[in-house]
Amino acid sequence: MQKVIGYIRVSSDKQDLEKQKHLLWEYAQSRQWLIHEFIRVEISSKKSLRERRIEELLLKLEDRDTLLVAELSRLGRNMLETLILVNELIQRNIQLVFVRQPELSTDGPHGQLLLAIYGH
Repeated sequence: MQKVIGYIRVSSDKQDLEKQKHLLWEYAQSRQWLIHEFIRVEISSKKSLRERRIEELLLKLEDRDTLLVAELSRLGRNMLETLILVNELIQRNIQLVFVRQPELSTDGPHGQLLLAIYGH
């Protein structure tokens, strides 16, 4: 593993960036990973990819890096957009870890299969 980037996004007043950050820190610590950087976004999911800093995230991630996210819904505003992004990351050999949804993480044997099923 080269580097770990945490992506945290909230889109409502009921969500908390610091809680997501703490969740990712605890997960990384339990695996003795160092999070190199957090991409923090505090806007509506209806905003553009640029405003949600997805383009920036894609530029920072390299082959064999790990993207750490609280849950799948934090990445996109709808399932199609999210699955397109997830597919691009998988094609680029980026490991995806969804802390609250470990069954979807690509570091396990079933993650890519479940993501493919959700995509249909």
